[in-house]
Amino acid sequence: MTTKKELAEIKRGIREQDAWRTVDRRCYSIFMHMKEKAEELKRSGEIDFDVDDLRQKVHALIGEPCLWCSKKLTPKSFCLDHSIPLSRGGTFALSNLSVPCSSCNGKKGNLKPDEFIRLQTLLSEFPPEARGDIMTRLGVGGRWKR
Repeated sequence: MTTKKELAEIKRGIREQDAWRTVDRRCYSIFMHMKEKAEELKRSGEIDFDVDDLRQKVHALIGEPCLWCSKKLTPKSFCLDHSIPLSRGGTFALSNLSVPCSSCNGKKGNLKPDEFIRLQTLLSEFPPEARGDIMTRLGVGGRWKR
């Protein structure tokens, strides 16, 4: 007969397997989207990695803090970001990819890392209500959130 503790351990193992499958599926989807975008921009030669390299990078960072807000990265919250945005001279190279949470990635938008850090520093001087409002607006692309 299986004990409650053994059942709990089995359930935990299944949840962990599901979480890693989620990461692997998301990495594959992101990689394919990135490949399509690179081909569309005639820059596919810049991709210097495959989906397994991308998965390794993400697997290593799940459970670690987000670069920008320090919240723990999870299989559902991680995002891939071009540190130097493509529109500002960045490449599709693995070295230009970072793994923030999706919330921070939306707020960073088209900023370079040093610009986003300066913005966060500037906002730290604002009252919490104003800071929260500005960050919310950044997260929704500057549109008013109702």
